[in-house]
Parts: sequence; C-alpha cells; structure tokens
Amino acid sequence: MILNFEIDVREAILLLVLFISQVILEFLALREIIHLPITEIDLLHLFTLVYVALALGLFATRSGELVRLVRDTRQILRSAVHGDPEEHPFSDD
Repeated sequence: MILNFEIDVREAILLLVLFISQVILEFLALREIIHLPITEIDLLHLFTLVYVALALGLFATRSGELVRLVRDTRQILRSAVHGDPEEHPFSDD
C-alpha cells in the first residue's frame, strides 16, 4: 500500500474487518460482556502481530515497488540538488 500509494478492494476489506473486530472485541472485553482467555493488552499485542505480518507480506509481494520508489526518490533528490526543476519527471503540475 504505502509503497505505491494504492490499495485494492481486498486489502481495504481486510483492514476494515481487522479494525472492526479489534474495536468490537476490545469494547466487549472492557465492558466484561465477554471473557477472553487472554488479557486486553495481550489482545492488542495479537492484533499488532497480525497487522505487522500482513504489512510484511505486502512488503514482500511488492518489493519491486520499493525499488521503483527508491529510484524515483533518488532522481527527485538529484534534480532538487542540481536545481533543474524543468527536468523533474514527477511534478504535479
């Protein structure tokens, strides 16, 4: 996502489901409506691990985007340092 600033529907739905399940489980656990076999902080750690695992998976599958991002960033910095904005290939103008 962050590598190419794009998110597809599947990724958006997955993030939405994770977020909503986290909020609902935390709310129910804090209100003691449900009793979890783990503490609330352990639940947060579990969700953190899931988010990090998903991020690493996306990072691994989109490693080509990282190479392109680094290359484009280097080109932008070079044009900025050399003061040649006319050759800037990524301008928003």
